Amino acid sequence: MDLSTFATLLLLLFNFLQATQQINIEQTQIEQPQIEQSQIPQQININQQNNQGGSIFPAGGGNISSTGTNYIYVIEPYILGPTENTGLDLSQLRNTPLNLEANYYCLNGYQGYINKNNIYLYRTETLSVNCPNPWVELRLNGFLSRYVRLKNSSTIDPQGIEFVLGDTNKDNIIDDADLLKILFSLDTSIDDSKYDPTADLDQNGKITQDELSWLQRFFGYKGETKPSFSIEPIYYLRLNLDGVGNTINRDININYRWQCENRRLEGNENGLINIRTNSYVFNFNYSSLNLYDCYRPTIHFSGSPFLLTEDKILSSMDPNNPDNITLINGDIDGNSIIDDADLLKVLFNYGNNNDDALEADINFDGMVNDEDLEIIRRNFGKGVLGRG
Repeated sequence: MDLSTFATLLLLLFNFLQATQQINIEQTQIEQPQIEQSQIPQQININQQNNQGGSIFPAGGGNISSTGTNYIYVIEPYILGPTENTGLDLSQLRNTPLNLEANYYCLNGYQGYINKNNIYLYRTETLSVNCPNPWVELRLNGFLSRYVRLKNSSTIDPQGIEFVLGDTNKDNIIDDADLLKILFSLDTSIDDSKYDPTADLDQNGKITQDELSWLQRFFGYKGETKPSFSIEPIYYLRLNLDGVGNTINRDININYRWQCENRRLEGNENGLINIRTNSYVFNFNYSSLNLYDCYRPTIHFSGSPFLLTEDKILSSMDPNNPDNITLINGDIDGNSIIDDADLLKVLFNYGNNNDDALEADINFDGMVNDEDLEIIRRNFGKGVLGRG
């Protein structure tokens, strides 16, 4: 490679990394504290972080006997993200045969392995396993792995599973290594000696800026693998209430709403948490909400006088290291911004501890006082963009 070509590659790399810094790519990092198992179930993590890149597919099954019955599940693999106006020739990729590896895990402890060739995107494919509704670790070449639970399906109503394209080196993370693969093959075609078919994301025989743009969209994403501590994973979350001490004199009701990044799962689920202690840790059970295909689930909390200024991507499946979310205090009237109206409610109820004044007792100590005013002063003007 001559000096000018090398300099051009370095410049492309610099411009790419500058662009990616402007994108909010949430890297899922697992955190940790001790939990009472009696705290509300509700959802689970998909984008796992204790995955060190790649997953190992054993050639055999588990040491516990299967049910002896074959169960047929019909899946339809999709590409996560836009399918039009991306620059990539995704129509060509639809007609490219792929290899599918699947490790499945039964709730009775049995596990098995499936390897199938000539799998196509946007077409149905059957998986035969010998236990009902197993968790399965799926990998397509060129895509990040998925860890989902198979549900009852048919060729008429297949289970759509979306995959992230861009893992050129099969390490189960889209990172600098994938970027360099594309950069070193940039502007080459299938007849060139420098052409690398693994860097040709859409398999159309040429590697262009479109590959770089696609990688930028998903840079930092990691694949999903079976967690080491549970077949049926659960997301753990510590909820911290701003300005509230450990002693709370009455129940606090917090609303939550989750939704998935998948374009095929556009709905959301609402729920209510009743808590009596700060730094409350609870869990979201994946299967109880039927989130079989959920990718990078996000959650939003609200409930006067608390608000969350931005949605949180759930990531931790470790009960000893939950995600942490702090709810901002002071939105007494529930209009998603802490403003003059909230300040006036505290001022008009200052010094009172009767039932009518409780809504202004935002630190939940039983009295409207200087501490409540300080919370309003500290958070004044904060709110949720686009709400209120």
